[in-house]
Amino acid sequence: MTGNRTPAPGGRRRIGRLLAGAAAALTLGGVLGGCAPSGPDAGAEQAAAGYLAELGEWSAELTLAAPRAKTWTQGEIDAADGSGAELADETGLGDVLELAPELEQFDADTVERTPSYRDAAAVAERVGAVLDELRSLEPAAVKQLRAAGAATSLVAFDLYSETYGGPATRRLEAYSAALDAGIISEEGRAIQREADAAFARERIGFLDTAIEAMRGTPEGADEPLIPDAPIGRSVGAFVVDWYEEDRAFEERALAQTEQWTRTPGMYGELWGFEDLSSAFRVAVEHAGELRPRYAEIIATLVDDAEAGRAPTAAAGDAYRALLIDGYLPWGDAAEGPNHAIDRLWMLWRIRELDGTSEEAYAAARAALLEELNRGIPEGTVRDHRPGGTRALVAVGAIVDQTEASPDDADADWEPMLGRIAELLAFAAHLREEPMMAEVAADYDAMVAELEAARDELAALREHPDPDAGELAADFEVSVAFIRLNGELQERLVPLLSPSLSLLDDDARFSARLAELIEATAPEASAASDS
Repeated sequence: MTGNRTPAPGGRRRIGRLLAGAAAALTLGGVLGGCAPSGPDAGAEQAAAGYLAELGEWSAELTLAAPRAKTWTQGEIDAADGSGAELADETGLGDVLELAPELEQFDADTVERTPSYRDAAAVAERVGAVLDELRSLEPAAVKQLRAAGAATSLVAFDLYSETYGGPATRRLEAYSAALDAGIISEEGRAIQREADAAFARERIGFLDTAIEAMRGTPEGADEPLIPDAPIGRSVGAFVVDWYEEDRAFEERALAQTEQWTRTPGMYGELWGFEDLSSAFRVAVEHAGELRPRYAEIIATLVDDAEAGRAPTAAAGDAYRALLIDGYLPWGDAAEGPNHAIDRLWMLWRIRELDGTSEEAYAAARAALLEELNRGIPEGTVRDHRPGGTRALVAVGAIVDQTEASPDDADADWEPMLGRIAELLAFAAHLREEPMMAEVAADYDAMVAELEAARDELAALREHPDPDAGELAADFEVSVAFIRLNGELQERLVPLLSPSLSLLDDDARFSARLAELIEATAPEASAASDS
């Protein structure tokens, strides 16, 4: 096969900018030039036809070469280490990638008036995204990804051990002290509030350290932790974003906790999952599946071009297939937090590759987050992100607080209504995190029910029960609390049942998840935007 050399990294982005600037260049040319050429440019048409012809030849070579490349999975490496066998060198695609054809570039005016060239440029843009992924699976790049995963694991271990060894332990000690002081007494509430605030402040500092470590060069290393390659940069950005999201949650929790006066802290279960290092190895572990899928994507693009269709395949299709095929039923032995984190990164990469709309990405991510919490072992720290768990945490906190009888200092309407106001603020804070639309609808109904209960109590204060007679004011407040906590759980829990039953039903949930993942495709996102 004969063909032009592959474009330099970023070449396909230059094509994209060229297309985007074409209309502006035409306008400027019309104003300043007076007489601009019209009609398709023959040179651009010839370049487009030549590129597509070469792409077809190269696609056939890629299809043959992809299955011959070999990247070892961690399981294969571990097995060889255990047996003492030596693994052969890993092999990539090498010269096949170097021989990928390049679309000749023209000025914006020429592009704008040559439809066949614009069609070829759309294909070249998607081919370039596939090339980025394939180059990230070459042996040298794989070595960097594995090293980054090992270094990130150390960052995560430090974050977890610092948190658990410091503020988390002190929070548990504070909880015991609050019990001794009377958990609903002012002293008990103050102890827990101070422990929550101290936890958030220290946790923010530890997260800052983790983010700095991710962006820097590990001690004793020659290269930055995040590899300077497409997949490496993507995973690095994913991990940093995760820690920054965790930090933002703690900042909001701190601001809220420091304002509370009526309720003790309620954020004890909600601090994030730490070890994201496996995300650096996702593409490496699936290299044997990804390379043939990428070859199929390019073959499809060639078929589309030959048939005169708009491109129907995109680089993200390879990860979409892995996400849909990789769903694990609840309780599967392979299910766990790392499995969920790996899938969340794949969705992140789909958005980068295919320009997925924020709406479609957020909807799919919220569903995938439900897989994270179910994989966290029972009795360990739960992440603040998964919506179904947050809904149950909110219900538990609300019911626990309304079941607590007011002490002498609380035997008044204002403190009681203030307590409910703080419970509503807690529920609203958790609502700021991602939730599936189905979970969010039920959660909002739960909050509305709590607001209705508050309004009922406020109405009772304004219009006391005439049958109460000469009952003392503090006893009337106690009666109101008894009514509230006697009914509230029965009113709240059924509101969440529809969405929680969806999450518990593997067939229904996996089908819904597949719909949301498929909606991240470029054509689906474009239809959604329109």
